[in-house]
Amino acid sequence: MLFMLLYVLDTALSFIFIHIIGNVVPSFFMVFVSVSLAIIFFNLINYKTIIQEYKTLFTNHLNLLILLNLFAFVTWIGSFIIPIYFSPSVCIMVMFFTTAICGNISSYMQNKKNKVYWLIIGVII
Repeated sequence: MLFMLLYVLDTALSFIFIHIIGNVVPSFFMVFVSVSLAIIFFNLINYKTIIQEYKTLFTNHLNLLILLNLFAFVTWIGSFIIPIYFSPSVCIMVMFFTTAICGNISSYMQNKKNKVYWLIIGVII
């Protein structure tokens, strides 16, 4: 429970910070710096296995790599552009709402016996 509360507070503070800083610093510069730091830290943390992972990904799963990069691009742009032009509270609401919807869809796909639950989700949407 404590970690959930810390996650919500961290997310809220980061969207507020992006909203305040985004009016001063160009948004694509913020995205570039954030993506660069994420790539550097990811590679540093996984330094033992990263070469084999990249070889496997480039040789066997090139289409998956392209799709993964497309989703990451949309996520990064969405998480930096939207908080600048909209209220941080709207961004947090949309983020948690989409997370809940994706979790419910995933739960339904694992247990298709609960048809009433899926009907209620469909009516809410």
